[in-house]
Amino acid sequence: MPAVSASPEPAEAGLLAALIPAHREALIEKMALSAFDQGDCVLRQGDEGNTLYVVRSGRFAVTMRDAEGGSDPEATRLATIEPGQCFGELTFITNRPRSADVIAVENGSECWVLDRNTYELILADNPRLIVGLLTAILTDLGGKLTQISHQYVLTDLP
Repeated sequence: MPAVSASPEPAEAGLLAALIPAHREALIEKMALSAFDQGDCVLRQGDEGNTLYVVRSGRFAVTMRDAEGGSDPEATRLATIEPGQCFGELTFITNRPRSADVIAVENGSECWVLDRNTYELILADNPRLIVGLLTAILTDLGGKLTQISHQYVLTDLP
């Protein structure tokens, strides 16, 4: 019977995979671990924020409310964020209000959370780790932009 390969741990896939192992371990050690249940709103569109989230387990829906402030998660779902992926990065980098809601899809979903104060402490102590993290975030954002561009082109076809 052939051996079944296990899927990589979330820390070894996605955003954190771009970091060298020592930096990845140091970053995870400094981040808080938060748990969420299905329906928990982790981020709210329009709110200020100073946190970056990396999904450890579970899934999260990215939704956008209409101009009147209503929300229908099924009608406005933009993406599903899975283990190894991040969210909250735009506000974390730009200091602009959150552009969407992020809602836990499964009970027991977990995220590593990096807040601004911890980020600043790491920057002072280990700037190379932060350069690696920012490079990984920019690469991730580039992938998301490409995916959205392809979705837009496909929905714009006659």
